[in-house]
Amino acid sequence: YHQPGEQVLLVRDGKITVYDKSARSAVRTNLTSSLQSLNPAEIVKAYWQQSKKTLVSSSDGSTCISLQPGANSQAREIRFTMKDKSGFINRLSYTDTGGNTVTVRFSGIKINPSIPDRIWQLNLPKDVKLMEF
Repeated sequence: YHQPGEQVLLVRDGKITVYDKSARSAVRTNLTSSLQSLNPAEIVKAYWQQSKKTLVSSSDGSTCISLQPGANSQAREIRFTMKDKSGFINRLSYTDTGGNTVTVRFSGIKINPSIPDRIWQLNLPKDVKLMEF
């Protein structure tokens, strides 16, 4: 087992860039409608109607729900935890039919803060292999 390396995800001006520091590589592509579903609320919304819903747990002001889509889906389970008071999703796991799971955790959520322009800049090192498509 190797600890995953740091990755940077930048969505800007209709393009998405994923930079993997340890692999010294980056992928840049146009933001398509399928990639726009990176928003956790949109992922839950997309699977909600077609899924069996199970309440996994409810404690400490959070609720965890499991969505199990039908047999025609590439997802075996979408599991998310949201804060009861705000309704914000602070954890989202996606498990595909092969058993691979990706989990994203969110913390320090702020609503409409001012964002410095430097946040939207990704300066790749010169020796990074950039694949664009």
